[in-house]
Order: sequence, then C-alpha cells, then structure tokens
Amino acid sequence: RRGLTLDLGYAWTALPGGEQVAFVDVPGHERFIGTMLAGLGPAPGLLFVVAADEGWRAQSAEHLAAIGALGIEHGVVAVTRSDLTDPTDAIAEVAARLAGTPLAGAPIVPCSGVTGAGLDDLRARLAELCARLPEPQTSGRARLWVDRVFTLHGTGTVATGTLGHGRFAVGDTVQIA
Repeated sequence: RRGLTLDLGYAWTALPGGEQVAFVDVPGHERFIGTMLAGLGPAPGLLFVVAADEGWRAQSAEHLAAIGALGIEHGVVAVTRSDLTDPTDAIAEVAARLAGTPLAGAPIVPCSGVTGAGLDDLRARLAELCARLPEPQTSGRARLWVDRVFTLHGTGTVATGTLGHGRFAVGDTVQIA
C-alpha cells in the first residue's frame, strides 16, 4: 500500500561509459536485518541514500552499522528529493554521521529523480566508484550468498544467489551445506 518492499529488489543499468552496474535495494526496517545482510553481504560497494526532506533516520544508522560490520568501504551517497528542500543541511548531517566510518569522505551528491537535477553527477560518481572497486576474488573456496528462495509451481524450490568469492565452471561438483 505504501510502495515499500520487505524483499530484496534488483535493478541493472549502464553508466555513461558503458559499465554495467547492478543495484540491490535492501529493506531498512530493523525487523528485516537478515534480508538486508543478504543484499549487502556480497556487495563490494554501495549507493547510500538519504532523503533531503527527511534527513538522517534510524534506518540510516542501522544500515551504516551493517556496512561497517561487513567491512564495505566503498560508496557514494545520494541525497535524494533535493527538489523538495535545500539539501545543504542533509548533506552536512550525512557528512558528520559518516565521519570516522568506512564511508567517511565518500562523495555526497544531491539529486532529484523528479527533476533529474544532479543525476548526471551521481552517474559520474558511480562510474568512479566502479573504477576503484577491488577486483573480484576468483581463487580459493567459492562463497555463494543466497539472495532469495521461492517456489515455482511445477518446478519446485528455486534459490538465487550472488557469487562473492571463487569460481564455478561447467562440470564442477558442488556440495551444498
């Protein structure tokens, strides 16, 4: 009814230089920390979103704590809904809250999905983020994060995941635990 989801959401886009990026939208409510961790766990970098008209929220602090616990150090901050109010106060608050955290010094970009203001700058900051992310670890044991599990009538249980480490190849024997 409110347009919110309790599940992970997925979207892909191409940045101006042609880089393909995947976004995983994670729920922010404290009762869904497990779902949030499933979305954040394999992420090498992130887009942290704070609304200019709402500012820092309890969910913002919870997400930042999870980011720190998972060791995610690369990100960009979008201060959205900047068409509704001057984003200056929200930007200052975000910068202060990120001080001393793994995201300290991350670019903070005011933008509006309604007017499009700031979106080119946000895309440029995301491209810079992608360029500085560490290369995926393809050696060693494979680690597959289970993102979601659902049942399809006539097919059975389907699990999808994100390969965080290692590599799988056709013909490999895999043990699921």
